[in-house]
Amino acid sequence: MKRYSTLIAIALALGLLAGGLRFYRLGAWPFFGDELATFREADALVADEPGDTQTDRLPRMIPLSYLIHRAGYALFGRDEFGSRAVLALLGATQVAFVFLFLHGLIGLPRALATALLLAFWPEHIFQSQMHRFYMIAAWFAGLCMLSGAWAVQRRSVIWTIVACAFALATILTHTLQGIALVGLFLSFMVAAWVRREPLPWTQLMYVIAAGVIALALAAFYLYPLARGWNGGEGWGSNPLHQLMASIYEIGWPVALLAGLGAVAAVKLADLQGCYWLTWAELWTAASLILPCVVVFHSAYAFPLALGVIVLAGCAAGQIYTYLRQQSLVLASAWIALVCALSLPSLLSHYSDGSRHDYRTAACFISNHWRPGDHVAAVAPGALRRYADVCQDAESLKTWDPLPELKQLPARPGRTWIVIPSYRPGKSEDLRRWLGTNCTQELELRPPRYDYREHVVEVYLYTGAPDPAVAANGPPE
Repeated sequence: MKRYSTLIAIALALGLLAGGLRFYRLGAWPFFGDELATFREADALVADEPGDTQTDRLPRMIPLSYLIHRAGYALFGRDEFGSRAVLALLGATQVAFVFLFLHGLIGLPRALATALLLAFWPEHIFQSQMHRFYMIAAWFAGLCMLSGAWAVQRRSVIWTIVACAFALATILTHTLQGIALVGLFLSFMVAAWVRREPLPWTQLMYVIAAGVIALALAAFYLYPLARGWNGGEGWGSNPLHQLMASIYEIGWPVALLAGLGAVAAVKLADLQGCYWLTWAELWTAASLILPCVVVFHSAYAFPLALGVIVLAGCAAGQIYTYLRQQSLVLASAWIALVCALSLPSLLSHYSDGSRHDYRTAACFISNHWRPGDHVAAVAPGALRRYADVCQDAESLKTWDPLPELKQLPARPGRTWIVIPSYRPGKSEDLRRWLGTNCTQELELRPPRYDYREHVVEVYLYTGAPDPAVAANGPPE
């Protein structure tokens, strides 16, 4: 009884730690990107007459995510804090669940190291503070993997059924996570190979049955809704870039530690290590293969990343166990170092929320607005939310909108132009055009300690200059 009380106390402490990290400044970050679209999609789920736009189709494809969002709105509200609160809760509870599930499978040191890596993982904190569905998908996918780990350990049909149920639920939170069933099937086969036993056909038949249900759901319900999804979008990138983006989100130090855990799992033929290595390989394969099939970005792979974190935790826990035999101080210092691996990115996240600050830009425009002014912006939805004068803001379709800016109509009044960018900055042609035709009125560039930057620039266009200067740029 004392042992269980200790484990529960550790899990609660981990949950409180993770909750503190995820609720810290939760409502401070302005909405940006798809966060505002989530409101429209959640409302479309219960619309009396749903349309056929992507806004109407998405919540019908992944209704479980949007039901959880709507429950969050009812409990906490629809402002910056309230709309994200349920996601922060899911992120915090996942850390506690990971520890509780794993301690009986891989031992206390490795389970604790894994939970701490997850608690301090900047991308996990970001998704826990992002008003979107990736944290919801990760929560269900994580329970699928953890249940599967117990199914492998105990050769349990009951745990297999539980894992399959969570896999099907995961599909209803993010359609692409249907590959979780592939992960279960492969991991059961790998476990049999590690044990040098016949394939567990009873367990595999339940996974196959769940796969048949998923295929039927996809063929008769999801495919008609998803046909042509994001077909005209241009923001996807090639498989290698997507894999590098996924590794960057894990963090190179943690990824390298996971590599060490993978080597140890194979060399020692460790059952649980090889099980989680299978999931890490599925995460890698998803990052490489899915971009060839759909318009893809790295957040789509985020729900499957737990396998990488567990491998890193196994390596960290093994090193702790070795160091503990030498010195408790040295072992404790190692765990502190593991927790600090992502510290630069974590501090950077709390600097700007890992998003662009359109709220300050909107307030600036509102404070300097004159009758007759206009607004043109990349992704103007957040401007419209934060300033009434931006309600009629024109949308610039791409993040390099030079062709559209060159076609600004000759009309009375000034035009405020809002351009977001990352650390690489704007293209040279766009920079020169803005420098020639506009004045920069505001630059928002919060300091960060990692490679990312979330820059927002506000320019004022007062009319076309001399045509020769506009075409050729200012004289040298």
